[in-house]
Amino acid sequence: MSRLSIRLKITLWYSLLTVILLAAFLPVLYELISTSMYTNEEGTLRNTASQVILGCEIENDSINWGEGTKLPADESIAIVEANGKVLVSNSNLDWIFSGPFHAGVIQTITHDGKPWMVYDESLKNENQILAYVRVCTPLESVTSFLAKVKIIMIVAAPIYLLTAVLGGLLIAKKALQPISKITGTASEIEKGDLSLRIEGIDTKDEVGHLASTFNSMLEHLEVSFKRERQFSSDASHELRTPVSIIMAYSEELIASWNKKIECSEDEIKSLELIHSEGKKMNIIISQLLMLARGYEGKYPVEIENVDLNEIISVVVEQMQDRASESDISLQYGPNDGLLCMADQSLITQMLINLIENGIKYGNPGGYVRLIAKRENNGTKITVEDNGIGISPEDLPHIFDRFYRADKSRDRSGTGLGLSIVKWIVDEHYGKITVSSEPGTGTTFSINI
Repeated sequence: MSRLSIRLKITLWYSLLTVILLAAFLPVLYELISTSMYTNEEGTLRNTASQVILGCEIENDSINWGEGTKLPADESIAIVEANGKVLVSNSNLDWIFSGPFHAGVIQTITHDGKPWMVYDESLKNENQILAYVRVCTPLESVTSFLAKVKIIMIVAAPIYLLTAVLGGLLIAKKALQPISKITGTASEIEKGDLSLRIEGIDTKDEVGHLASTFNSMLEHLEVSFKRERQFSSDASHELRTPVSIIMAYSEELIASWNKKIECSEDEIKSLELIHSEGKKMNIIISQLLMLARGYEGKYPVEIENVDLNEIISVVVEQMQDRASESDISLQYGPNDGLLCMADQSLITQMLINLIENGIKYGNPGGYVRLIAKRENNGTKITVEDNGIGISPEDLPHIFDRFYRADKSRDRSGTGLGLSIVKWIVDEHYGKITVSSEPGTGTTFSINI
């Protein structure tokens, strides 16, 4: 039940309630109609019997029926003496007047498959019964009408239920439509566009309040993210100058040392450390600036038709020495004519980062393998290695900036390489997935 949508839950509940109401109401309604009709017929028979009795005169234990008095023609009526002789009758239905009489009792008898309602009343002189008045009426019209009512109920019930279900679905859909808008907007925002807002919900109910609160939250988030990105961009930009100065002076001092200027061993080590860390900081600043400008939409992305085989071949050749130093085999088998729409410089940077990652965390004697092929009207690039792998708890965070997994990870990198890879894939409206097992290796799959 928990897997069902809210709309379906509402519809099922509404439908179940409708079924219960129909199951309880229709039999009661039918019974009320039936009882009402039969009660009406009974009342008519009793009234007719009373009128007939009022028209009779009893003299000396005999019954006189006025010659000018007419029996009602709507029912079959007879006055039958105690000896069974029919005194007065407006019908030739002898069979109905020959049965036993039960004064004050309503009977239902069937003749030739047709029901009749019969009512008897006695004519007395003191305590002696002189005759019986029998009033009869056919029930065929009543049973026929009730049969039609039953058919109507049987036919109308599923139609009503179907209408109720469809109506419930429609009402639930309309009521939950704002939720769908919120969900759709949230899905678009998940892609990184915080400028989107929920529009078209002007209701004053809880959903409208939710949409308004959601928009307000997005406003604050967008402002916060803009401030963070602006800070990263400004800080990276401002840090480039002092870091460049440090690099320049350290390089100049190292050059002076190479010219045999006297310098102690500790000073030489310190100088080399300053130069090394300055170089590393310069790389971090450049990558931060690249990410900041990319998130702000200020990084120029030039999408063009490029030869992916050529790009990969150049990158593999460029990274071959680095791989050999770590005793890693760099493998790639080119495919002819593998063209795709991409930014050449960004794709190159993405491949370099992924290969560096594989080399850095690979095992001596291992490999980093690149595979590129056509897939689903696009291009799929796979970079896999048989290195130390990534633990399941670290895997969801590897694209976070400056995130580093523990457990003997190499700390010589900047912590921004995979963040840049994820941004480049997003800029190409692609998708990147990672699968890894500790001690077995890691595979990055990119679809663009």
